[in-house]
Amino acid sequence: MRTGLRRAGFALPSLGRSLWVIAADGAAVEAAYPQLDAVLERRPGHLMVLSVPPGAELGYLVVRYEREVVLPLPMMSAVGRYARSINPGLAVLLGPDGPWRAAWQRKLAAIGLPVELLSPGDPGAVERLAGRLPLLAPTRELRESLRRPSSLARFVLGPIGRRALDVFAHNRIRSWAELGEALGRPQSIVCLGNGPTSEDPALSAYAGDTLFRVNWRWRGRGVMTAPQLVFVGDPRTPARLAAPIYGFRTIEDANYVLWRRSLVLHPPRFRFFVFDAMENSSGSQGWRARPTNGAIMVATAAALRPRRLVIAGIDLYSHPGGRYPGGGGAHDGYNRVHDRHVEIEMIRQALSGYSGELRILSPMLSAALRLPTDKIIPADAASGRRARS
Repeated sequence: MRTGLRRAGFALPSLGRSLWVIAADGAAVEAAYPQLDAVLERRPGHLMVLSVPPGAELGYLVVRYEREVVLPLPMMSAVGRYARSINPGLAVLLGPDGPWRAAWQRKLAAIGLPVELLSPGDPGAVERLAGRLPLLAPTRELRESLRRPSSLARFVLGPIGRRALDVFAHNRIRSWAELGEALGRPQSIVCLGNGPTSEDPALSAYAGDTLFRVNWRWRGRGVMTAPQLVFVGDPRTPARLAAPIYGFRTIEDANYVLWRRSLVLHPPRFRFFVFDAMENSSGSQGWRARPTNGAIMVATAAALRPRRLVIAGIDLYSHPGGRYPGGGGAHDGYNRVHDRHVEIEMIRQALSGYSGELRILSPMLSAALRLPTDKIIPADAASGRRARS
């Protein structure tokens, strides 16, 4: 049903700017993806839309290229409506010369959309395609505008929408001291991202520690699934699990989720805090890209000053096992609203003032931080002695 609507140009994401890749099949996408990704590295501020014929390959590409927008190819009669929703600055055709490619060239020309052909291994393709897209200043605002706001998001920014925090003020935690009290004054905190090292066997040594997690993907994995605090990036998170306390990056994020829960007749019953609104918070607004909730989780844990801090599952999307535990096939990098360097630097700054015992079970994160060797207790010592709580 949804595939049919999307092929007709309906039920599509509303994007700010995109590079539209039209491919004859999934193999063509896989062969060309490194070049396409390199184009957007040179031209940040665009999302990549991968369109292929409907079928089994569509589901495979959704999993493999999770950070991209994967959609079924539209019917020829709906190309104009489809393009208005995804707002491409350039279309790239992947497929052999012949009737299929010629038909798409004619149709795209008819709606006035510039088109480039791409052959895998073409040495000049990356620079040629990048030259067809505008060079935009890589600001935070640029990344934040990759998707056009929904009706609810626009409402949240209005005078009434901004009042959700006031309505639910009795559930809000307003200071680090209050958060620490709500968590039972934790002396040892485990911060788990969603990367493969979130299931490192060494974590069993910390099963009784205060647990922080991000979103809900870990819910069905059966490993450390009872967190005391969950950081919300995906607004569906409070509907998919129950946690005593939720953490939001900004007031706007909190308002959006609170209204979302209220409008479906499920008033929020959880306690929550807003990272950017906490006293002495480093905040998330000053960075050139939006920090991930993993980085905000570590900054929150460090601000609570436990005696021991354990970090795992923040693998910077560079773990050889893929994005998540158990494989799954997704190996592409950061969501395009985020930035690897921002992630690393925010975590580094948060940990620079932390004086307790630090254990990082992610080799990728440990190497990227380059903290002094006496700052980090090696992962192979993690299952040895336990800090006194």
